[in-house]
Amino acid sequence: MPVSSIELDTAYSLKSSHSINVSSGTRISQATFQPLKPCNEDQTVFVERGGLGFIVGVFDGHYAHELSDYASRTLPKLLLDHIADATATPGTNFSDAVTTSFIEVIKDFDASLLQNLLSHFPELDKPEWWLDPRWDDHAEIYRCIGYSNENSRFRKARRAVVGSTLLIGFMGEGRKHV
Repeated sequence: MPVSSIELDTAYSLKSSHSINVSSGTRISQATFQPLKPCNEDQTVFVERGGLGFIVGVFDGHYAHELSDYASRTLPKLLLDHIADATATPGTNFSDAVTTSFIEVIKDFDASLLQNLLSHFPELDKPEWWLDPRWDDHAEIYRCIGYSNENSRFRKARRAVVGSTLLIGFMGEGRKHV
């Protein structure tokens, strides 16, 4: 069934936009439009750390908002903390430290999502466990991870499976090290 222009106009009226001025005279703006969904699956963040630089991130949710929301609140701070630690030693190659920080933090973040799900299944070390037909039964899976977002195990498991595409950038203080 086609979507009416009234429905699209209503959805478009719910769009959001925001602009901020950050260090070095840089202005960052964003706008979002999430048509016909109960909540916006996408997140845009700007996080600045004085003396270091700032993170700009776009988190595109895949069929749900849980991971994009969680990642947008977690990853920028983790990245800035790691970059600050990695560049604290005088003589450190700043660009290499930023690149390494991105690789390590995103890899560790991704692994933690999966670990939060798999930690509820103690038989993981047995290869035949994965072939058990009980895992074709949704009721068995829900029994292990919970049934709703009110359960923290369920929320952690859901973040591991819904997905998000991340576009993130770092700009060092004084517009260096993009």
